[in-house]
Amino acid sequence: MSKKILSVMLLVNLTSYGALANAVDLFLFFPSDIQNSAVQQAVMKLCPTLSVSVFERAGAFWRAYRQKPPSAVVTTGLVYKYLHDYEPVALGKLFDKTQGSYYLVSITQRSPSDIAELVNMRVGVLNELGRQQMNTFLNASEIPSVKLKKVTKPRDLLPLLNFNSVDFLLVDERTLRYLKHVSKQKLQTLNIGLEAPLAIGAVRKTAPPTVQIAVQSCLDELDTSTYNQQYFFIDAWQKL
Repeated sequence: MSKKILSVMLLVNLTSYGALANAVDLFLFFPSDIQNSAVQQAVMKLCPTLSVSVFERAGAFWRAYRQKPPSAVVTTGLVYKYLHDYEPVALGKLFDKTQGSYYLVSITQRSPSDIAELVNMRVGVLNELGRQQMNTFLNASEIPSVKLKKVTKPRDLLPLLNFNSVDFLLVDERTLRYLKHVSKQKLQTLNIGLEAPLAIGAVRKTAPPTVQIAVQSCLDELDTSTYNQQYFFIDAWQKL
């Protein structure tokens, strides 16, 4: 093999290595029924310029985030509240709205007329924040002291009601849409007057403009796939 060919091969390998080393690292975290490996493979195929890490559990996401904050994050509006030094570049839309309400959900004929009635009741939630941050969120939202039952996946919420493990569920609008789709029972709901963005794509404030371009390009690709509905529970992404 000639020295010229060897030099070209070495240059190609070094270029590929450099591109890989400089890839934008993206964390994806939405509590979902889909296995993270399937989502990760699909998103990496759609967005080959990104190094994608998909998390199923809040604990794993927050440990990785604290150890090394990524260049970009795509997650729920609630999780975004507790990230530091990030700015949003896109918002998830559902029925042309980017903000979603929080609801109490039950399968009984009676739902509370006011959140004050929740004192010491058993409430099921999706675990997005972990125990400490979830309590901080509830306190800041003026939700009274409750007995929380946290689950990892949306499919585990309805069994909490069916087996009388909780009195109510506390869910955002995205998750309520999912519950209405899969439930064969009539769900009683109460809007508690609390809102948050449905979904957010964000980049670190110190990241170069190329990171924002790469993330927005990825979200454009996701708009052409089925993962908006299957994984994020939204209709589309709106650039900011």
